Amino acid sequence: MELQEAKKTDADLLLKATPNSTLIYCRIYTLCCDYDKLTNLPVLIDFFKSLTNTKTYRSRRSDKLRKIQGFPTVVRSKVQVTLKVGLIP
Repeated sequence: MELQEAKKTDADLLLKATPNSTLIYCRIYTLCCDYDKLTNLPVLIDFFKSLTNTKTYRSRRSDKLRKIQGFPTVVRSKVQVTLKVGLIP
């Protein structure tokens, strides 16, 4: 994935990236992350199909964070598909 833009605020992290693969769900990923301020790990990530699309097509929520060998780690997460999309040729 090639990173196009990254912005971090007090509330969230916004990443815009172009996938490297041709077998993709969309041409540009826009990820908006709510993150844990102590660990900087994402708590909620919303995926969008394009820079201008406001409909989330997939969300990933970190349900459980734990320190493993001294490092904060997501040990359980849930992915929810909210909009069915096919592969783009």
